[in-house]
Amino acid sequence: MTHNSNDDERPLGVGDALHGFCGGLFGRDHYDCCRVEAIGQDWVVTRADNGTVDFLSGRTQLANLRDYRKQSDYCPSNPCTVRSEA
Repeated sequence: MTHNSNDDERPLGVGDALHGFCGGLFGRDHYDCCRVEAIGQDWVVTRADNGTVDFLSGRTQLANLRDYRKQSDYCPSNPCTVRSEA
């Protein structure tokens, strides 16, 4: 994924890939990259390639998740197996 400053400001959407630990926003046991499966105004549901589903709520937390769309900065795997579908 190419870093684009406009992408940083774009709201999260279904199909967006989120990479790595995500700053601990999903908890201390979340390490795998994941894809957004559903999103509302103040919540998001993600799924990792291994099938793990995570839920996060709060407008501030969702805004902070945008930073983790940048694969090269946060992905624990190279190459990453999770790609944005948006």
